[in-house]
Amino acid sequence: METLKKSSVSGKKILLLYARFFGYDIIVKNKLEELGAVVDLYDARANINTVEKAIKKVDPRLYYRKQRKFHKNIIEKNKNKKYDYIFSNENITKESLLDYKRVFPNAKLVLYLDDSVNNMKGVNDSFKFYDRVLTFDRKDAQDFKVMFRPLFYCDTFRELNEKNVKEIYDICFIGTCHSDRLAIINKIMGKYSNLNYYFYCYLQGWFMYYYYRFSNPEYKKRDKDFFAYNQMSMASVAEKMAEARAILDIQHPKQTGLTMRTIETLGLEKKIITTNDDIKNYDFYNPNNVLVIDRDDPVIKESFINSPYQPIDIHLYYKYSIEGWIEDVFV
Repeated sequence: METLKKSSVSGKKILLLYARFFGYDIIVKNKLEELGAVVDLYDARANINTVEKAIKKVDPRLYYRKQRKFHKNIIEKNKNKKYDYIFSNENITKESLLDYKRVFPNAKLVLYLDDSVNNMKGVNDSFKFYDRVLTFDRKDAQDFKVMFRPLFYCDTFRELNEKNVKEIYDICFIGTCHSDRLAIINKIMGKYSNLNYYFYCYLQGWFMYYYYRFSNPEYKKRDKDFFAYNQMSMASVAEKMAEARAILDIQHPKQTGLTMRTIETLGLEKKIITTNDDIKNYDFYNPNNVLVIDRDDPVIKESFINSPYQPIDIHLYYKYSIEGWIEDVFV
């Protein structure tokens, strides 16, 4: 893979307001520092307890006040610093954004959307307060006239790819068991019982299993032990994916952008089986590596799984790496 002689972020001071998700905030911070940036990292979201989460659904004003105070504290702690960039991947209120612009007038405000606009209520109203807005969702980029920039794979996936890990599974799925994911998994396992699977279907707690059993008949087909109740580490996710011939990706029905899991398959040079038809519009799409399935009637040809992966162009391989992502985001 290509390496950078000197990164565009070298010597830059960055305030990273990154909503915590499976350790990606730390991964991005570490890579920025490795490339020569000076980084202050904060969670973009104020921490709220279970009771506050319930209240937020009824009256969001409580969370708004807590969030405003949370960002004021970040600004107060760092008010004497001179940032080149203030980055966020979360919907920050207009008032807080104006506070950041007032205290750090020379900083570029950058918003990167790693979720669809439909899932981030009102976020498009704040676009005008940023210097750069990028999104992982190709259709959102077209609809809202912002920059399209897909997600990235971490170094862990590239490193495992270079080790040529032995493949022991036909299909691997690792993810939260939301929406219709279990229904699709049940259909695949029912139709192709001869395949060797690794499934890590995550639920936020054992109580969620019993909750879903009352509302979703698919859960009655699986016992409690089928599901996982602890988040898997990034290293373990990569290791299990490396042991599979193909990775199963089931995007949320309301989402069109490619998931992180999809991009991670590029880093591992693995085949992907996905419900996301929009993948056909991407520059790395190759029907020998990508199989699009119907959510209602998934069809998987074993010849697809067993045939060799066809490597993508080295420039595309770099583009989807975390270094390539950083170079496009911090401009």
